[in-house]
Amino acid sequence: MQPSQSIARMATRLSWFTLISIGLFVTAGAVVLWYPGYIAQAVPAQLEGVEWADLAVWQKALMHIFGSMAPLLLLYGLWQVRAFFELYRTGDLFPSGAGFHIKRFGQALVGVAIAQIVAGAAISAALTAHLPAGQGMVAVNLSSTNLATLVIAALIMMMGRLLDEASTIAEENRSIV
Repeated sequence: MQPSQSIARMATRLSWFTLISIGLFVTAGAVVLWYPGYIAQAVPAQLEGVEWADLAVWQKALMHIFGSMAPLLLLYGLWQVRAFFELYRTGDLFPSGAGFHIKRFGQALVGVAIAQIVAGAAISAALTAHLPAGQGMVAVNLSSTNLATLVIAALIMMMGRLLDEASTIAEENRSIV
């Protein structure tokens, strides 16, 4: 079997795997939003003194909006990964556009890391805004996971840039021969 055939088969499998993962991710998100008891149980566990029933509509809406930022960015990133794998289904080792999709995935990961930090702070501020003076809070969570995500994102974006250069060189070589 030719290496390009092997890559094409692997790319096909990974493309399908990514598409199924996206579908499962969307389904899980819909179930969480559809099942109101899940969020009502999660809020008091995260913030002491905050009860779901006591929250105003705007607080619940902000929680959903900010809580959706990172998952939506991750979905965008996964869609870019799928597009990347689709390019390799032809068996071409350096398809045009592959670097673009990898860089976009890296940028999505940067967005996910930042969104997690910002969303956590915004949600805690919004959900405790109704509490008496001095009891509200802003919880900022900087974790090693955020740092690792940013480092991995930087590596992925660099690989995308290198892949762009390799694709350009491969295209020039094809035109010479």
